Amino acid sequence: MTEIIKKQLKEKIDNLFKIYQGLKNLQRFTLKDLKENIENVWSVTFGLVAGIEAILDISQYVLADKRIKIESYGKIPEKLQEISLNQFPELKKPEKPIQDETADWKTYRNEEYGYEVKYPKDWYIYNDDPAKVYFQRERVNSQTKSRYTRLLFVIS
Repeated sequence: MTEIIKKQLKEKIDNLFKIYQGLKNLQRFTLKDLKENIENVWSVTFGLVAGIEAILDISQYVLADKRIKIESYGKIPEKLQEISLNQFPELKKPEKPIQDETADWKTYRNEEYGYEVKYPKDWYIYNDDPAKVYFQRERVNSQTKSRYTRLLFVIS
């Protein structure tokens, strides 16, 4: 199938070259000569249309060639089955187990809104309003303003 497409492509390229030569010959005519001889105008128009067609055909060939290459990727699963697992070295486990940084965190649950949040054990929760929950590092007196950064969850 690719040989047929290659042959058609070669024909299109040859036609495109002939059109190019014809257009190059038309360059020596003046605009007045072209107006007097309407056949030259039609030949230019035909040449442009044929040139566009040739370009489209060439791009179609390139895309068809890519599709043929994509079809060859379908054989990859067969090749993967041929590979033996013994070809790969065994993975080693890390010497030191990976620790979960949030293992000692506390969990805040809000049953009314159906969510939960994990927070560090040294943080404090302020939840006077069930729709607003503050998580803050330092315990704050209710009459003073906090100078510390806090995390606020608002449910809307």
